[in-house]
Amino acid sequence: MFTPEELNRIGSTLPEDYPEKSKEFWGYIDEKLRTQRAVQKLYYDSLTKFESVEKALEFIKRNNEHCYDIVERLIGLGAKLETTEDPLLVEETASWISMLKDNDGETDLATEEMLAKNMMDRDKYIAKKIYESLGDGETGILFLAPGRQISNDIIPPDVRVIKIQPFDPADYLNSLLVSMSLKHESQAKNQEAQVNN
Repeated sequence: MFTPEELNRIGSTLPEDYPEKSKEFWGYIDEKLRTQRAVQKLYYDSLTKFESVEKALEFIKRNNEHCYDIVERLIGLGAKLETTEDPLLVEETASWISMLKDNDGETDLATEEMLAKNMMDRDKYIAKKIYESLGDGETGILFLAPGRQISNDIIPPDVRVIKIQPFDPADYLNSLLVSMSLKHESQAKNQEAQVNN
């Protein structure tokens, strides 16, 4: 689920239903993970080399407190937090995103293609990392940012993936964007009608 900060970057105000939707989303995930068998390995989006579990948990908490609560609980039950991503690929992503933001809203297809390739490289790295570190019969959990998915065609055939979420956060974001667009259109029409009167 998107964090309030991520949604605020997109829109001017946090949607009224956000607290309820966020609670529903994370409550569902927490409930489902409590019914799973023992979890041995944890993987977290953008988590590169870390000095200690405490430092890694600080990184996760800064990014998503709900996810942090779940990860901390699972570590307390014996799960091991794994380095998940290549630091150079994560830095490269930040650079491509920065270049796109500096473009003043103009479409830059070359940079968008490079970002897409970089994300695919990151996904392949994660899939390889999980495959290499997850032992036979072990269960691992990968926490990914909203809108990010690891394509089934890069996951080894002997690794079974179960996606746990009550709804797709991208659908929530799209609904928010449509609502914002309709609101702006309505306001513009009302202002135009007032000017014409």
